[in-house]
Amino acid sequence: MKLTDIVREVRKDERTKEVFITKRQVDVIINVFIEKVKDALYLEGEAKIHNLFTLQFKQSKGKRIRTIQNEEMITSDYTRIKVKPSIDLKETMKKYTHKLDN
Repeated sequence: MKLTDIVREVRKDERTKEVFITKRQVDVIINVFIEKVKDALYLEGEAKIHNLFTLQFKQSKGKRIRTIQNEEMITSDYTRIKVKPSIDLKETMKKYTHKLDN
């Protein structure tokens, strides 16, 4: 789902219509939210979104790899994002996988 799709869906929601929020205001709120998540990751190395997930920066060591010519190389260390889903999100994932199985 693209950001524009999210803005469109939030704007269609009855709760936003009740408080008379415009599409532009929804767009600004979502962009501010994204910036705040990025800021939290940058400043604290972690961003917790209650009832959704926790994002964390995690340092990973370089790995030994082999090229096509069978030469061994070591990749450099890198930073990745670790996503830890909330209990609510795990329940949603279980429901989704059960839906796919049926």
